[in-house]
Amino acid sequence: MTFQSLVDTVRDIFRTASPQRSMATVVCSIMVALIVGAIVSPSSQRLAPPRPVSAPVVTTTFVCPDFRGAARVSRTTIVATVPAGLVDVTTKAGKAPLSLLTKKGKAPVLGAVLAPGGASIVTSARSAVGPVVGKGSGRLAPGFSAGQLTVQFSGIDRGLSGVDCADVASEQWFVGGGAASGQRTSLILVNPEATAATADVEFFGNSGRLEAPGGAGIVIRSRSTRIIALDGLVPGEGILAIHVKASVGRLAMAVRTTDRSGAVPLGSDYIPPGAAPANRLVIPALPKGSGDRSLLVVAPGFDDADVRLKVIGRSGTFAPSGADRFTVSAGSVKKIDLSRILESENSALLIESDVPITAGARVRFRAKGRGQKAEYAWSSAVAPIDTTAVEPSSRVGDGFAAYLLLSCPQGTGRVQVLTGPPGRKPKTTTLTLAPGITYTVALGGRGDRGQVVTVVTPLEGSAPIYAGRVQTRKSPDGVLLTISPLRDARISVQIPHALPDLSAAIPSAF
Repeated sequence: MTFQSLVDTVRDIFRTASPQRSMATVVCSIMVALIVGAIVSPSSQRLAPPRPVSAPVVTTTFVCPDFRGAARVSRTTIVATVPAGLVDVTTKAGKAPLSLLTKKGKAPVLGAVLAPGGASIVTSARSAVGPVVGKGSGRLAPGFSAGQLTVQFSGIDRGLSGVDCADVASEQWFVGGGAASGQRTSLILVNPEATAATADVEFFGNSGRLEAPGGAGIVIRSRSTRIIALDGLVPGEGILAIHVKASVGRLAMAVRTTDRSGAVPLGSDYIPPGAAPANRLVIPALPKGSGDRSLLVVAPGFDDADVRLKVIGRSGTFAPSGADRFTVSAGSVKKIDLSRILESENSALLIESDVPITAGARVRFRAKGRGQKAEYAWSSAVAPIDTTAVEPSSRVGDGFAAYLLLSCPQGTGRVQVLTGPPGRKPKTTTLTLAPGITYTVALGGRGDRGQVVTVVTPLEGSAPIYAGRVQTRKSPDGVLLTISPLRDARISVQIPHALPDLSAAIPSAF
């Protein structure tokens, strides 16, 4: 309603006034017209709604899905931390305990972070087996993060296995693992809530979508765990992509893999959760070295994917000869051997497709000598770091080493890296990343031994940055390895502002 149409309306009201139409009715009609005109034709000077305001989170919950008890040949450690100085928090109250998930009764507390900048380190014991839940509140909620590391030098599960303790979610992708002879892959579903949850699991293999009736309608009771061996659902499949969707409730999800040849272990680790299917992906943190390097790409839709691949290396980005372009059939997983291409330098992978895809990569180190044991680790496609990423569970000294791999596919990146033992002032490093380069940053200073916390924050104006932590451990028969792609920590939330505006309630006919 324009100003002129409002004037015409008022004129018509007076023109049609009659003895049967009281002056009160006329006045009311004029007021209605004025109100409607003000709503539907707001002033050009009306201010636009303000932008959302960032506020610190007040609660943070994560689950370490498979904390293992003490054993003769393995040792598991969970490290939880709340980095200091991430946000300004006005409250002085807050808690950040780590508790075993129990079906009934009060959950046993294994440890707690007591103040920002501190950490809680929990080592496996026979009395502590199963998922561990972390709940941060108040000033200890922003950035509350944890990671789990298991070291085993012998047996079929020999290896260095690492997993980030993640938020509960309604959907997740994992690319990797298998259920052929010599492969053991387990899907771990944890329900920390007070009501039951239901999940549907979809599988993709080398030949396409896989029939797995047992993957539908999986019920996970309240405050409990289901561990599902995939050789019972998709036996004989050597290459897998796994899509888990909670139809009821939310779950913490993890996938653990172990490979062997007879009695010889060939690797053991968790597969990091991957990005949802998209047309452009980056897989970070692929360390150099001899052994196998494999890229796995899944096209989950109903169209074939035309995929283009580039390697982001130490000296620049290049298209790998013979693997720069390939097709993935609809509904299938394709494996690309990149062993010779990736052995000489630390790198990341840039993957582009004409239809949505997702992807993962496996890095395998093999000890020298025929028939010797091997070890592998997985990396997955992830989103760039947008706010701040926290890696709490690196370890250095006594045979352990850890380093950060940072890649900036396009544009110049600027990033701040804080690293150091928990409870001490961290070392600050500011880096400028050239486009299309992968950088290596050693974690821990000279003489450091024990746990190291790493915080990665892109600076204002930075191009998108992808990163991951590589953790190694020397052993008598080869290097043990695990990889952790970095993701944004839960630090703040965006709170929208609203202005009173009744125009949304006025029918469009006005």
